[in-house]
Amino acid sequence: MSANVNIKIGRLAADPESKQTKSGKNLTTFRIAVNEGKDETLWFNVVTFGKTAENCAKYLEKGRMVFINGRDKVDSWQDDDGRWNNRHEIIAHSVKFLSGDKQPGQQQPSSYGGAPQGGGYGGQQGGYQGYNPGQSYGFGSEGSDDGVPF
Repeated sequence: MSANVNIKIGRLAADPESKQTKSGKNLTTFRIAVNEGKDETLWFNVVTFGKTAENCAKYLEKGRMVFINGRDKVDSWQDDDGRWNNRHEIIAHSVKFLSGDKQPGQQQPSSYGGAPQGGGYGGQQGGYQGYNPGQSYGFGSEGSDDGVPF
């Protein structure tokens, strides 16, 4: 038996970016910083789909603390110069908003996500249609001091 589970608590390094897949489903990406002690920060790219993506785009912003429950996804590809590249992402099943309001007094959910419907993530049969694993979804370079929320 095996499991692919990834749970993180961190702060958004920048405002989320949202778009739609080719099939018209919501897709929102963001990057979180996880403080690993006094001198180390780990960076993680997070991808959300469907209603979770819609709510993340609507209610999250830079500096907001979130709890992510998802699965790891690693893509590898060879560039034009023959070098191999890897990208690690967390495909979020659910996102819990842990701190701060986007706008004072605004009603917002404390979390969104949950069990996938229809046999795939985000309610799609058979997985994410229109998601291109080789495509960049707007994440910055790892280790950059730009946008560190703490």
